This record gives sequence, C-alpha cells and structure tokens, in this order.
Amino acid sequence: MALGPELASIASQTFQNTSAQVQDGAGWNLTASGNFVGLRQYGVLESGKRYYVRVSWSGNDEGSAIRALIGGNLGQIAGTEFDVSGTHEFRVVSGSADFLMYASGSTAGDMVRMEIESIREIPGNHLAQEQAAERMEFKSIGGAIWLENDGLDDNGLQLASDLSVKMVALALQYKTGVETAADDYHTLCSDLAGLTSGSSDRVMLHQNNAGLFTGTGPWRVSVSGGVFGTDILPLPWSLVLIKRADHAAFNVGNFFGRNFTNSGRAWKGRGAPVGAFSEIPSDAELSKLHTWAQRHLGVA
Repeated sequence: MALGPELASIASQTFQNTSAQVQDGAGWNLTASGNFVGLRQYGVLESGKRYYVRVSWSGNDEGSAIRALIGGNLGQIAGTEFDVSGTHEFRVVSGSADFLMYASGSTAGDMVRMEIESIREIPGNHLAQEQAAERMEFKSIGGAIWLENDGLDDNGLQLASDLSVKMVALALQYKTGVETAADDYHTLCSDLAGLTSGSSDRVMLHQNNAGLFTGTGPWRVSVSGGVFGTDILPLPWSLVLIKRADHAAFNVGNFFGRNFTNSGRAWKGRGAPVGAFSEIPSDAELSKLHTWAQRHLGVA
C-alpha cells in the first residue's frame, strides 16, 4: 500500500502538562506537571482523512496509573489505549488538525518518554465505522471471512464521501441463509444521504418479500453468477452484484447501514464489501471476480 509523505517532525511538536522536556534522539523525555502529560504534532492532519500512525512510549508507572492514549482536539481516538510500553501502529480517521499522544493517570514528577515515529496519509477511498458501538463484528470460519450485524445498532461501513458507480459487488448472507422473505427493509448499500432521509440511491430488501424494494429505483441483482433480476432470497453466503436496470450511475457511500435513522433497517446477517465499479465489468471480468470471492471469502 502506497502511503503519503512523512508528516511527523520533531521541529513542530509541542507539549502538554510538562514541567521539563529533554530531546532524546527523535523523541522526548517528559517530566509531567500533572495528569495527561502529552506530546502533540501540530497542524499536520486534515479532518476526515485516514492516516497510518506509529508511536512509541515508556513510563515509570506504565500499565497501572499511566496509560498511553491517542487523540486530537476532539478527544481520544477509539481503540488507541496502550497499557504496555513499546512501539504501536494503527490507522485512524482524523477529526482535527493536530495529533496528540498523552498519558492518562500521570502525576507531577512522573517521567515519560514519547516519540511520534511516523504519520503518513493513506490515500484513496476507505471504508470505516468510527463509532465503536455501531461496528459490525469480524468473523472467520474455515476459508470464509465476513462482518456480521448484531441485529441491534450496527451501522455498516462508510466512506468519507459518495462514489458515483454503475455496479456494486458484495458478499452477503441474509440472516441464517434460508429465509424466503425479509422481515424489514434491510439495507444492502446506500448513498450517505440515505442513512438519515429518503433517497433514490438506497438498495434495500422488500419487507415480507423475497426481492429488492424497487420503489427507490429499478434495481437488479445477480446472486453467485445468476441472471439479473429482483429476487434475492433465500440468500446463503454468496457474491451479490447490484446495478440499475438502465445501467445508469448511482451514488454509494455506505454498505450494510441503516436508513431513515432506523437501526432495525441495517443489514441482518453476514456482509463483506468486494468492489464498486464506475463502469459495468465484462462477463469475463465478473467471472474472475466470482472466482476471487470464492477463494478469498468462501462464498458459494
């Protein structure tokens, strides 16, 4: 994966709640003046973009009172709390211009070494769900891997902005894979507007039916290489292709999420994004895609 240029620079780093700072190579030995002693990389991020980050830290009370966390002007970034010292790397979506690593539980006089080793933008379009409570669960059995909705509040995967596409490819299973009618308008994909309001670019199951809801558009679907139509259920773990009957472009910015702010309309069952295409692939290309999904995702 190609990354953007290095953004970490000791020359533009500032400090938080310190009484003394001594440079140590590419890092800093910090003496805490109180809680949340920290090191900030100032003004290098753009809100909404994704970054690869690598940091290292050690402290005189680590794993107990002191824990390293990562955040910005808007507070801690979910999933970036480290009890154990050493080097840690992760990927984040920025919510502010600054990058901050800090120690929770520090008291005056504590000694903490911190180093921001690397910050590099991950270019391109990336699916994510930044709200921890709304994330689908990653699962893997044998050769199959997928995300699974808990049926409560999961809200799928989201892009920073919509893409204009002519076909979407998803690996899907509806509930247990044997149901012949949907119990709600469960969402396969949608533009971002469709998460909270009516939209002609929402692709949903039709409640109490075996097919897609065509009231939002002339949607057509193919399951595991089958003929394009409107019926989709029953749906065991399969490769699903989605397009409009007129082959026109549509917007997509969310997979498996709710619509009309109703979490009960999120996808129910397994799901994995496979591809989104600006032009409709040829039959030969779709055959290769199906083979890839069988090999790497374990679909039928």
